[in-house]
Amino acid sequence: MHSYFKNHTLAAGALILTLTGIASRILGFFYRIFLSRTIGAEGLGVYQMVFPSTASVFPSAPVPSRRPSPVSPLPTGTGLEE
Repeated sequence: MHSYFKNHTLAAGALILTLTGIASRILGFFYRIFLSRTIGAEGLGVYQMVFPSTASVFPSAPVPSRRPSPVSPLPTGTGLEE
C-alpha cells in the first residue's frame, strides 16, 4: 500500500468505502436492467411491492464467522459445582 495510506488510515478507509459504494450502485443499475428485461414491467412492480415486506421479515443480521468455543467447566474446590 502507498505510504500515504499507512499514515492516514481514516482516508484509506473512506476511499475504500466510497469506491465499493460506487461499484455497488453500478452493479445494482445493471441488475435492475437485467431484471426488468427478464420479468417485465408487471413482475418488477410486484417485486418492488414485495421486497420491503421481506426485508422487514428477514432483517439483515450479523452472521457469526465461527462457532463459539466450548465453555470450560468450573474448577473443583470452588463450592459452585453441582
